[in-house]
Amino acid sequence: MASIKTITTAYRGKLAEVYDEVRDKQARWHVENQTVDDMLEKISAKYVLDMPVGTGRFIPLYRKLGMRGVGIDSSEAMLAHARRKNRGNVLTLRVGDALKLEYDKPTFDTCVCVRFFNLIEPEALAKVMREISRVTTRHLILTIRLGEQYHSNSSMATHNERQFRALCTRLGWRVVHDKTENFQKGWHLMQLERK
Repeated sequence: MASIKTITTAYRGKLAEVYDEVRDKQARWHVENQTVDDMLEKISAKYVLDMPVGTGRFIPLYRKLGMRGVGIDSSEAMLAHARRKNRGNVLTLRVGDALKLEYDKPTFDTCVCVRFFNLIEPEALAKVMREISRVTTRHLILTIRLGEQYHSNSSMATHNERQFRALCTRLGWRVVHDKTENFQKGWHLMQLERK
């Protein structure tokens, strides 16, 4: 598993070039897209933080739903692909640091954080969750891989479920929807709301 510092240099070059093409062949990718679409339609979000925005996979969805917001990613190469999808400047796209968001007060009603927490260690996950909680007022949509205890391999982590849910509670979130993805054990696509 990569540390959060390693991630900032990983998604460049060939990996950025083929990111969408490779993932478009994954059934899970399409399930995520549809589930996030369903969740966002029901909450009628207005101003979203998409972090990491990557190649901008959700920009067409935000456009369809009449949303605006900010997309942050550590990779300029990924953002270059997102800019091509960003007709009408749906999102303000910028390089940013998930560990230190540059907002002094709550700015977003919703945060979308998909395919990120499986790449980072527990300490970084807690810091990112605190940052999201500091700048987001109402809704959080995320993916995470959960199990009985934390463990990682070379490409992804499984976070301790009890600890993660306790962290969410401490930060003022409650889980309102938890879709366990059937084709990869332990994966959750969650919608959280402020208590």
